[in-house]
Amino acid sequence: MGLFDPEEKESEFKEEKKTKSTWKIIRTIAGKNVLVEYARGDEINRVLIPLKALDRVTDSTLDAGVQFGLKWSKVIEGADKHIESELHRAGIYTREDFITLGPAARSVLKQRELDFGTALKDINKLTKDGG
Repeated sequence: MGLFDPEEKESEFKEEKKTKSTWKIIRTIAGKNVLVEYARGDEINRVLIPLKALDRVTDSTLDAGVQFGLKWSKVIEGADKHIESELHRAGIYTREDFITLGPAARSVLKQRELDFGTALKDINKLTKDGG
C-alpha cells in the first residue's frame, strides 16, 4: 500500500474510532519512545510508548505504556482522583512541576482544602533525596 492509499487511510481511521481516549504527543525521548498525554473520561495521564506504536494508538497501547509522573491520590494525604486529574490537567506530574507550577497546584489543592506545604512534605517523604 502506498502513502496515500485510500484503503490504508480508512483502516487507520477505523482503528482510531475504537479508541475511547484522546491523546497528544508531549515529546520524543531518545528517538525511540514518545511521551504521550491522554484523557479518558475525567482522568488525564502520561505514558511512554514506543515511537513505532504511533501509527496505531489504541486504548490497549496507552494502557500498556509506562506510567509517567506521580499518582497524586496515592502521594498526597487527603487527595483523591479528582485532585490527581486536576493536577495532571494543570501539567503537574512531578515534584519539580509541583514546585514550578506552585500557584496552579495551590489552586487545585484548595478545592479539597488541602495545604500546599503539607502536600509538599508528603511528596518529599516519597522521594529519597527530596528532589
